[in-house]
Amino acid sequence: MISYTKILKPFTFGLSVIGLGALMAMPAKATNYWDVTADAGSFAPVALGDDIPLNACGSRLTVANNPTGPGTSLCNLVNISLFSVNWFAWNFSSSTFSWITGGLGSNSGVNLSTIPDGTASANLQTTTATGTGTFFSSVGTYAIGVYVASLTTNTSFTESISSGGAPYNYTASFGGDFTTSLSNALNQNGTLNNGAAWSSDFFAVTEPVTVPEPAPLMLLIPGMIWIARRERKRINAV
Repeated sequence: MISYTKILKPFTFGLSVIGLGALMAMPAKATNYWDVTADAGSFAPVALGDDIPLNACGSRLTVANNPTGPGTSLCNLVNISLFSVNWFAWNFSSSTFSWITGGLGSNSGVNLSTIPDGTASANLQTTTATGTGTFFSSVGTYAIGVYVASLTTNTSFTESISSGGAPYNYTASFGGDFTTSLSNALNQNGTLNNGAAWSSDFFAVTEPVTVPEPAPLMLLIPGMIWIARRERKRINAV
């Protein structure tokens, strides 16, 4: 696992949370709180000019303050329109940051509360291009991260969650534990209304794959076939 503290320096702050035991003891129709856990997955080396697949299905909606406990993948959400998903990247060679989606440019300090909801459906599973005019315009080493959020504070909704057994419906809403800082979203991933995470490792963008030129003999084959056919016809005509 790569530490990205030098990329975006996080800091901690106190949070008021609800214990899992108290949450699970509440009636099924009670309104408590959800949190989100971002997961950018991992990336294989990619040749310059090819697309990079982005998949945030490892990101989860969970009961409050328990990122590894009962929950569901964002790709299984019924209420997907309540969520936003956006991708960002880091170029280790040039030490530069950029948002890949959302039109947010290279500002890692953007106020997260200004990022609109409703982009999860489009950005949960998508691709980003490499090559001229993109952030991945040259060979090098990169990392990709994902930001997941919902600004629907106190909006009650139901999702089917599971702790490894049979799933059950649970109605809850988001509390006020939302950070406007990407560094905080990275550091507090899994315990807030919004979370962010880098890919599990960095990856390489390599030189494009080139198709080798055919050997000179291969270029002569069509002509040789034509000559052989002409000779055969001449011999048959004698």
